[in-house]
Amino acid sequence: MNHASCLRLLLIGIAVGGCETTRAARNIESEASQVMQAMGLRLSDTDQFSFRADISSDEAVHGHLVHFVSHRQVTVRRPDGLAADAEGDRVQRQIWYDGERLTVLDRRANVYASEAAPPTIDAMLDEAMSRFGVHVPLADLLFARPDRGLMRHVTEARHAGRVLVDGTLCHYLVMRQENIDWQIWIDQDLNVPRRFVITYKHEPGSPQFEARLHDWNLDAPAVDMAFRAEIPEGTARVEMSRLMKTLSSR
Repeated sequence: MNHASCLRLLLIGIAVGGCETTRAARNIESEASQVMQAMGLRLSDTDQFSFRADISSDEAVHGHLVHFVSHRQVTVRRPDGLAADAEGDRVQRQIWYDGERLTVLDRRANVYASEAAPPTIDAMLDEAMSRFGVHVPLADLLFARPDRGLMRHVTEARHAGRVLVDGTLCHYLVMRQENIDWQIWIDQDLNVPRRFVITYKHEPGSPQFEARLHDWNLDAPAVDMAFRAEIPEGTARVEMSRLMKTLSSR
């Protein structure tokens, strides 16, 4: 499993909000639920935003856990604009979506792929994952209601207090699912996530994925050019399925 894409794998489908009976049966504390909902509404109601993320993840390589690091820049304009740039130990990739096409550039292999895409970010992300296995960095945060997807398979959630993350006071929430435990720190003033930690508790060595999110910009306008693919001269075009097969083999 590529843990650098694991936030997307938390989401199997968009939930539609459970009733109080379901929440009680799943042992979801009301305060934890309220904080997650506030985060979801904040990102849903923000038409344009961007953030940076520092990612660290453990990967199994020849029976050993190896630590990899990457850095991400993500820009969103709802409902039909997305740009993401990933640079790290094993990835040099850019993604653009302009409401009509999804384009993925692998700078390391000097190839790119481009496909017609649905007219909204939500529909594009679902199709990109199901058809091609395209993992957009931290994609769960980009859906119209990110809290619903993140909470869909949670069986236990609690509010563990307030702590500082890089000098920012955050709600600290701990979550449990069947195969993973995860934690999220949410800025108590801006209602945006500042940190994720996911533990794959049933895998050998209990590998972890961590994302620290910073440089949030919740009101700067994003121009059309930000979502139009810029392919360097001499880059070869390939099929999307071939490109993603190459990326997933690393």
